[in-house]
Amino acid sequence: QMDDLVNASRRAPDEMMAELTRVAEGMQDSHIRQLTPEVLNDPEVRKRLLIAPAAKTIHHAYVGGLLEHVLSICGIMKALEAHYRSQQVELKLDLLLFGAIFHDIGKIWELEVTGGISYTDKGKLIGHMVMAVELVEKKASRLLGFPETLKDLLKHIILSHHGRLEYGSPKTPMFLEAFIVAAIDDLDSKINTIDTF
Repeated sequence: QMDDLVNASRRAPDEMMAELTRVAEGMQDSHIRQLTPEVLNDPEVRKRLLIAPAAKTIHHAYVGGLLEHVLSICGIMKALEAHYRSQQVELKLDLLLFGAIFHDIGKIWELEVTGGISYTDKGKLIGHMVMAVELVEKKASRLLGFPETLKDLLKHIILSHHGRLEYGSPKTPMFLEAFIVAAIDDLDSKINTIDTF
């Protein structure tokens, strides 16, 4: 029984997936609202996302950890956008939510859970950021009229989400929403690490 060998999220994966689907359905940008369910409803993505950890050892390193991490960031993004709107700072909430959902989605192929959490060969060779960008490219190219400029912004959010080149990001964040995704990913990861220490 895998449950005996690997820790799991306290929340039920199906319940978390349903909550994430509601987040996706609430997006305002028609293109991002098309792309996100296209990815989340992909049978392979869905199956892997329901059990995926967010890391091998550091943060959310347990079955369902990735979904838990993603939903936590979604909640922070909504509160953060509302706070800064009241300060007259215009943030695009859909870009923030996209970053929350997609920044680590490549980890569903980078990590595997078999009597423990380990890196896959694909994960070692390619890495989760490139796999996430490939996924966005593949799915967006099937959607009629998906703007190239928006696709580039979305890919940049993924590629810059480790914040700094020395932390493994091939790009540093070049616009506000990308910077926020990197900062909140780091914050949520650290809070979980300290809380579960």
